[in-house]
Amino acid sequence: MNFWKKVCAQYQFAKERRLTQLLFNTIIVLTVIVALLYQPNLGDFWDKSVGTISSIATFFIAIFLWLNDLSRDWKDSLEKRLFVDFNYRDLTGIQKPAMKCVGAFLSGEADIRAWGQQIGKQMNDQKILDFKPVPIQRDGLPIFDETEKCFFKPYYLTILLDSDSDGLPTLCDRVRSKIKSNQFLVWSRQHNMTDEWVDIPI
Repeated sequence: MNFWKKVCAQYQFAKERRLTQLLFNTIIVLTVIVALLYQPNLGDFWDKSVGTISSIATFFIAIFLWLNDLSRDWKDSLEKRLFVDFNYRDLTGIQKPAMKCVGAFLSGEADIRAWGQQIGKQMNDQKILDFKPVPIQRDGLPIFDETEKCFFKPYYLTILLDSDSDGLPTLCDRVRSKIKSNQFLVWSRQHNMTDEWVDIPI
């Protein structure tokens, strides 16, 4: 289902941004198909028209490259959303969630780490986070938002927070008290980035 939604979204993008090129390519493809179907001796056509076949192959390669370029431009045009996991290690060394941000607006890839840290600071009652030196970041394939009926490009960031001698993250008291009760803080786009408390998986 997502495949066809993606095809439709890319077609709509091409229609809005590259209508002339889309129409030209469609006409050429149809012309080539009709020419092949209505050859009186298709076998002779393939045997004797090596040059024609080479040209057709070159054409379809060009179409493939155009579609690949279109797909890349479409992905670049999508709204960017950031998903951040703020984890910590307990006394046994197991990594657990302390806070999580789901689907925050992201202006650009260069802002991922800085924006992730700023989000964490806001979730932590405006207190600066203490964390390991190198956050882990990656991007993902486009996702269809069933609520907003659109595709978006997800980016993921994982920040490993420092833990104290009790095996708890060095966060504000509000969050620490909930973690002691085996819950972690979640901000999500769906709930307008307001506090939700979710049970920590065992």
